[in-house]
Amino acid sequence: NARPQWRYLIACSAMFLCLLWPALGVLQQWHDPQSISLQSAIQMARELDVSLDLRWMAQSALAAQIEATVPLLVTVWSMGVLLMLLRVALGLMWVYRLGQHGDDMTVLVQQWQMRTNQMTVQLAIRRQVKVKFQNDLLSPLTYGCIKPVVVLPVSLLTGMSPDLIEALLAHELAHIKRWDFAANLLQNRVM
Repeated sequence: NARPQWRYLIACSAMFLCLLWPALGVLQQWHDPQSISLQSAIQMARELDVSLDLRWMAQSALAAQIEATVPLLVTVWSMGVLLMLLRVALGLMWVYRLGQHGDDMTVLVQQWQMRTNQMTVQLAIRRQVKVKFQNDLLSPLTYGCIKPVVVLPVSLLTGMSPDLIEALLAHELAHIKRWDFAANLLQNRVM
């Protein structure tokens, strides 16, 4: 029963911790003393006249096998990361083109743009938000951080009342106000 703002803050904080955790591990390794070779350690012990009780332990077969496959695992993982980044980049290009080539319905676009401008003032959004309509779209989408664009399916104009379209626009404007597009981009980079 928590407020949506608290749930959103907790989710974003958890995402930030996912990014911070490996950075803390790197920082911890940075501050730990450097390891030295066995010969250097034995030489240092002789110079300091320290008695050593050396015990040799053979590496387990499983550890040796895992160590041998680490380069392959890192390569496969890196390829997966590159594929996911390519998927995100292609999706961003598709969304950008979709917003650039919206259908020209000048009068309707102007009316909804004016209503959107009024709603941005009411919601205290300082950025200019553009509204576009697209034939090939099934559901609304919002993209852009600095110059946000809301792309709506043309089918909404014939199947929904103006009040419902306004509610849908308010929902998309809430995404813009919370900078969800930036949070989503960050989430795709982190995960």
